[in-house]
Amino acid sequence: MRVIVIDGDHARCLNESMLDAWWRSQTPALKAEIYEQVLGDQEERCRHCGCTQQRACPGGCAWLDTNHTVCSAEPCATKYRASLTASLADSVPVSEWDELQAKLHAAMVGEMMAAAAQMLPETRSVDATV
Repeated sequence: MRVIVIDGDHARCLNESMLDAWWRSQTPALKAEIYEQVLGDQEERCRHCGCTQQRACPGGCAWLDTNHTVCSAEPCATKYRASLTASLADSVPVSEWDELQAKLHAAMVGEMMAAAAQMLPETRSVDATV
């Protein structure tokens, strides 16, 4: 497989391994822009780094939200947490801030666990009582 990549004023013909190397060298913002231009809304994509179900972040990632628009890579998760926190900041008294952050973290972990469960071929429950 060969792909022509237009990078600024340059056009290059890349084989599959060259394409992978080129992709890894791109910034997360540029990856997101490329996906928007090429794929539009055809594929679920992280709005921060541009990864998809088929092309995950290096080291792997999972969807944090049920709409599959934010992945679990640390920079993306941090931005997601900040945006959720900011959207609630005006309606929560400062005295409840720590409790809100704990609940927000628990909700994110819950969504990650639900996403991971969907990715597994089968799940089984284990009785931890002795």
